[in-house]
Amino acid sequence: MGLFGMFKRKNTAAEEVPEEQTATPFEKTTITTQNLSQDLSELAKKHNISVKTLDFKILSYKTFFKLKNDAKFQEITELNRAEILKKENLRDSDMSLYQELKIEVFQKTAASRFPISMAIGGNKAMTRIQAKIKPQEELDYFEGLEGEILAELDRKKVKSGLLVGCMDESMKEGVHKIVSAIRVNNAIIDPILFDICKGYDVIHPGGEEIIYHYRLNQDGELDEHSTMKGVKAGDLVLEVVKQQEGANGRNCKGEIIGLNNVELSSEITPVNVNEDFEVQENEDRALYIAKKDGYVFEEKEHAFAIKDEYTIDAVSLKTTGSINVGQDKDIKIKVKSQDNISDAVGAGMKIDTSEITIAGNVANSAEILANKVEVQGQTHQSAKIIADTIKLNIHKGYAEGNEVNVEVLEGGKIVADIVRVKQLFGGEIEAKEIYIEKVLSNAKVSASHHIEINEIEGTGNVFVIDASVQRGYHEKNESIVAKIAEITGDVKKLSKEVKRCRDKIEQEQNNITEINVKVRELKAAGVKPPAALFLKLKDHQARIKKHNSLLKELKDAKIQKTSLQEDLTELNASVYEAQVINRSIWKEFNEVIYKLLDPPVEVSYLAKEGDMVEVLTLKSTEEGEFQIKREG
Repeated sequence: MGLFGMFKRKNTAAEEVPEEQTATPFEKTTITTQNLSQDLSELAKKHNISVKTLDFKILSYKTFFKLKNDAKFQEITELNRAEILKKENLRDSDMSLYQELKIEVFQKTAASRFPISMAIGGNKAMTRIQAKIKPQEELDYFEGLEGEILAELDRKKVKSGLLVGCMDESMKEGVHKIVSAIRVNNAIIDPILFDICKGYDVIHPGGEEIIYHYRLNQDGELDEHSTMKGVKAGDLVLEVVKQQEGANGRNCKGEIIGLNNVELSSEITPVNVNEDFEVQENEDRALYIAKKDGYVFEEKEHAFAIKDEYTIDAVSLKTTGSINVGQDKDIKIKVKSQDNISDAVGAGMKIDTSEITIAGNVANSAEILANKVEVQGQTHQSAKIIADTIKLNIHKGYAEGNEVNVEVLEGGKIVADIVRVKQLFGGEIEAKEIYIEKVLSNAKVSASHHIEINEIEGTGNVFVIDASVQRGYHEKNESIVAKIAEITGDVKKLSKEVKRCRDKIEQEQNNITEINVKVRELKAAGVKPPAALFLKLKDHQARIKKHNSLLKELKDAKIQKTSLQEDLTELNASVYEAQVINRSIWKEFNEVIYKLLDPPVEVSYLAKEGDMVEVLTLKSTEEGEFQIKREG
């Protein structure tokens, strides 16, 4: 059952009117009741009418209470209300509550229907009751509206057997939102939801426990796949919840909600921390907050420290699991394993840290995200490394960063700003600048600004100059092109507005000149010019001011468009300055390609065995064609 579907009334036998009986006239009547449903049913039966045809309004009510040592119920007054209805009493199972209502009962009519549609609903325990007001149009504000809405909500509450005037501190604030919406908009634009009664839920008893906040994932669940977790200064690391005995609850009907008997656990081993933690403690719990960045290290059971260096033999599912300490924590990890049989970073492991040095190999499907990475073994074809600075020995996987240095690239791929490779054997590189000591065979090397090679030993290599391979190119290009298109539209629109405004100024110029002459003549004759003349002059001046403003806006838009076009040209201009340098003799079947994007042109140089060309650049001929210029 939904939150707003639990107060639907059921038909009862008392509501049915026997067919053979004739209904008697029903006049407004005032009754005092402690059981509204029962008394309304009896009234309906007495007059041979359906209880569904009756409605009522609350004239007044009284609330009575009795505590443990009281002989009889006493009335709650305005003077003692706060003291009697305090939390301690409402949670006390020896306190009883009931209400006595004075109501006026009448038959329903179309006019008696409340103009604002409202529904109330509650949770299963009936400790929280809310009102929901749906969007409605054509609502009129009037003095006293707030009081009428409060009265209607109280009426709905007593129909559902709920107390009125108790535990309803938020109700007036919610009603004020309704009234404000109607006063401003003569409508309720958005749904309004607010509490009209907030009772007390049961506090279940519990034993002492430790909450390991640093081990929880974003959903607040224990991350079983990553045992090593980083923290920043100010993070809540641990929380010790102390023994609690629990407490009764009370719902919005005034009924006590009893407490189940639960045996408390024994006290846990105390938590010990060093100076890396700040401890905040009260009677319910103790909070352990990190005072510095690092990872949480449990030296022995319940003894914790925060460290920034971590040395392990291997990262695997059996040992550490994935490591997720974060790049912003300044944590250095060293993986010592150099075993050629097992990997230093196991299959499928994910590492997120500031800095990591790996003595051995990185296995298949492993992912490393860091500021600085060094791998002294080799990377698997499906391994992935993303970092600012990367240093690799034998690389077969994927690497992306600002600067990547590789001893041997063997079939892997590198995407970076600057790449340095000592020996290239197959694989692919995309970067701004690329520096290679020795090129073997079957590699594709693409740069936007510069390629430099000390020695080519093999064949089947392709060296490409292409502005689009620089990191972030496509995002920047698309952004600039989209902005140029937007500003082009603005320029077209502003140009039309400027022309329309200018034409209007020119059309009325003769008339304005005549008005100025007329005003001067009238002033010279001592006659006050009519206000209508000044109004026309004022409108003309306003039009000139708007024209000048639009003209400035148009000029600024054109300047911005020119600037963006220059940015776009600059983004692609690296090709014209880029060099391919080979400091050795060329081998056959190696190719250099220059790709231009605007205009879309591709020119190439296919090396021959023994060519002594050291520097290649792009040049344009007088006919506007492009060629590769060879020097050396």
